[in-house]
Formats: sequence, C-alpha cells, structure tokens
Amino acid sequence: DPSTLAYLGYLAEGARTNLCLQSEDFATTWTNSASSESVNAAVAPDGAATADKLVEDNTPAFHFVQQASLSITSGTSYTLSVWVKAGERTSVRLQFSNGVSNATADANLSNGTIVLGPNGDSATIKEYPNGWYRCSLSDVAEATTTTTVILVIGAGSYQGDGTSGIYAWGAQFENAAFASSYIPTTTLAVA
Repeated sequence: DPSTLAYLGYLAEGARTNLCLQSEDFATTWTNSASSESVNAAVAPDGAATADKLVEDNTPAFHFVQQASLSITSGTSYTLSVWVKAGERTSVRLQFSNGVSNATADANLSNGTIVLGPNGDSATIKEYPNGWYRCSLSDVAEATTTTTVILVIGAGSYQGDGTSGIYAWGAQFENAAFASSYIPTTTLAVA
C-alpha cells in the first residue's frame, strides 16, 4: 500500500512498454509551450529528489510540456499516466490525440478528483504520500498515426506569473486500457 507501506501480496502484471522518453526529466525530449522546468526541484514518490517543477511563463496562454511523435495503432487502447503534485497551481490537464480527436482529463490536486473530457474512455486519480497523485487517461486510437502527449499546467488558458507551477514525475504512455506499474525511461522506450 503506497500510503501505509503494508504488504498487499504478490503483484502479477502483463508485459508493458513505456513509450514516453525521459520519464523523469521534462527538460530533455519534452517541448515547452509558454513554460519551463526547474529540474530535480522536489522529492519524487520514490523518495529521490528527481521530480521536476513545471513553471508557467508570464503570458496569457496554455502553459504546457509535450512529447510528440509517439506511434499509435488504430483500434488499440493507450494510457497516459503521470505523478503530479500541486505547487502554486492546483490543477493539471492530461491530453493526447487518438488520431482523430483529443482525449483530455482535468485533475484537481487540491481535492483529488479528476474529470474526463468529452473524448477519452476513462480517467483515474490515486493519492500517494506527500501530496502526490498518480493521474491517468485512457482512450482507443481511431487512426494509425503518431500522437503527442501533453501536460497542461492549470488545465486551461490563463495569464501566467512566470513563477507558479506544478510538480511532475514518472510520465508513462503505454499500449493498454489502464496504467501498469511505473517503468522508468531515459533515451529509449523500456519494456
């Protein structure tokens, strides 16, 4: 149990691959839009000081980081998951394209709730110690193409102040209808 650390028994999972590169470093293969990162700015859910702060700039915009060119196959389920923690901002949007439309989910990091957007099959949020939440968004690809996964600070467009943001760690994009145990990556996808 992530909160009590009580032993829950044996965990058996099918094979999975994290297609997101640099799952713990949003300053590398991730691209900024009206945002920047403060690398290793907080203690991550695994206890290491490897969580990044995603910081909005001071413009009126959607403030986000994204990773593009992830291959998806028509008719296949995909799930984006990430651990997030409130900073000065208390909400985050998870988003990816299923090939035709954008799947979105907005998470409230103050009360631990998540709202699935008009597209997408399901969204979950699970509380972890020290203010962390693991959020996930699942959808079925409607085309064989590439997709972009996006984390939007504040879950919408607004006037940034140049210093506020959220914390993020452990991004994962996998070919499945739900999130598996975390698979860290660096420069390559990892099974």
